[in-house]
Amino acid sequence: MTATAATIEVVCRICGQPLTLPAPEETESALGRQLLGLAQNAVHEACQQSHQANRLEQERIRLLELRTQAWVGICPPLYQNTDAERLAIKRKAPQKFADAMGWSYGPKGLGFFGTTGGGKTRTAYLVLHREHLNGRAVAAMTHTEFTSTATRLALSDRKGEQQRWLRLMKTVDILFVDDLGKSRFTTASGDAKHGEEALWDIAEHRWSHLLPLFFTCNFADGNALAGAMSDDKGQAFVRRLREFCTIIPF
Repeated sequence: MTATAATIEVVCRICGQPLTLPAPEETESALGRQLLGLAQNAVHEACQQSHQANRLEQERIRLLELRTQAWVGICPPLYQNTDAERLAIKRKAPQKFADAMGWSYGPKGLGFFGTTGGGKTRTAYLVLHREHLNGRAVAAMTHTEFTSTATRLALSDRKGEQQRWLRLMKTVDILFVDDLGKSRFTTASGDAKHGEEALWDIAEHRWSHLLPLFFTCNFADGNALAGAMSDDKGQAFVRRLREFCTIIPF
């Protein structure tokens, strides 16, 4: 470090090139000596900005790697390597596929009606994967998994576990229920009523709190889905699905 009457010549801590700084007025005072010491750690403004940008990029890459690893625990293996170009829906109905992929995060979710094999689940997971990598928290399960979990927890003595699960289903950024209606909503013995009640409770909470719900359904339309539910809930639930989801027929 060299000094003149008005400036100090130091070396940039990042690039190692000369850097000129204004010298403190009193270099012999305690404050002046402290300022001279600090000057030895000085950096060019452009170097500092570049260094910060590099740190942010490294952190972005690290988080992306972590989220990519986490996706394996969210998406079933069958759908993890979906090639969008090979989906029948993209070839036969490109606008429907574009509408699905054009979804942007907000209170209105996505719903897919159509027969098996049309690409509903794969398309849903493509959208969810994108949102997951963008930092959204995603919970995904089949309707059968949802119903069995809701029933098991409702009949369990561990009510704290049930409340934690319900809270997660209600507040996660995006909830996806695959094959909605494939599992029985109700039976003569009532052993599936807990699944229907939990679904209604969770969906109503999400809609009232402007959180999106995704679903796929093998029924041709909402009327068939409503017919599979309880008389007092079917039509009302499907009406709410149509209100709070963008419905894409496959």
